[in-house]
Amino acid sequence: MRIALYQMNIKCGKPAENLANVENFLREAAARKADLAVLPEMWPTGFDLANAKRHLADPAHKTVMPRLIELARELRIDIMTGSMLHEDAGKLHNTASYISQTGAVLAEYSKMHLYPLMDEDKFLTPGEAHKVFSTRFCPAAIAICYDLRFPELFRRYTLDGAHLVLISAEWPAGHIGAMREIAKIRALENQYFLVLVNSVGQTCEYNLGGLSAVYDAVGRPILECGDREEIAYAEIDLAKIEKARKALPALKSYRADIDWL
Repeated sequence: MRIALYQMNIKCGKPAENLANVENFLREAAARKADLAVLPEMWPTGFDLANAKRHLADPAHKTVMPRLIELARELRIDIMTGSMLHEDAGKLHNTASYISQTGAVLAEYSKMHLYPLMDEDKFLTPGEAHKVFSTRFCPAAIAICYDLRFPELFRRYTLDGAHLVLISAEWPAGHIGAMREIAKIRALENQYFLVLVNSVGQTCEYNLGGLSAVYDAVGRPILECGDREEIAYAEIDLAKIEKARKALPALKSYRADIDWL
């Protein structure tokens, strides 16, 4: 399985420009035979949350999901859309989706843990639902940025059969070392592949740290990006999950009979 990552320098509050850059990325990824393309968190607008309602009304923002569906179908590539502002029943969410190469939306996930240092908790509503879904490659799941600090979600995905977890992020540069270490541990302790795509550079008032990465089922980096905008590719062999779990069957020792929380 070949995965394309876009470590993107987001243009704050400019969905039309960001969508144009993403379309160029998707066309390059398809030309280079990627099976799946993964985007970062809140890439259409950045964390310009004080203007969230205005961004939702922007015609360019309204075209983002329909255009991604068209491109998935045209280019025959699966897309983890990264996250974007989403309104449901009058509530605003930070939401990511997975689109198959046929244009079908296989999953939608709204961020469950809102990051107070970027005021998400003031403007957005946390998601309540999470699920493992089937792709043409393997069972997969989605998480977003700050979720990474909460291991319960990632263990739930393990117990529900995930072999691949896809994470979109806008992780600040000042905390970037923690991001990399935690991501590695989540892959290692759950024995699955983890793909993390972060943004980079100055976006709105935040300086984002990059260091997007792909980790295998024993926590080894298959790919590690730097601190500049880039498109990167990783080849993963999903058969190695079963190999890792047979070599050290730690998940079989998990005490599901205990209510840990």
